[in-house]
Amino acid sequence: MDIIKPLSYFVASLSAGTVVGNAITHTTPENLKFFGKIGVAIGGFVLSTLVGDKAGEYVEKEIDCISEWMKKHVVVEKFKEEENNADDDME
Repeated sequence: MDIIKPLSYFVASLSAGTVVGNAITHTTPENLKFFGKIGVAIGGFVLSTLVGDKAGEYVEKEIDCISEWMKKHVVVEKFKEEENNADDDME
């Protein structure tokens, strides 16, 4: 999980930021004046970064939930198997 979480965060963040950036680019009028273009560029960067960061946080949270579920269920089941095998060996 040490490498999955940061990699997933990076991919989700980059992907969501790219989608938002593309949406802004394709909906921005071409006839903007200089300051309008500057404003759209800055606003687009901030919005893309914000959405990308939130997407990354969401993915990390989901990975944590899956990890906790696996710890509770997979590890407990394995422990029960080992306990049953130990009981069988004693007989």
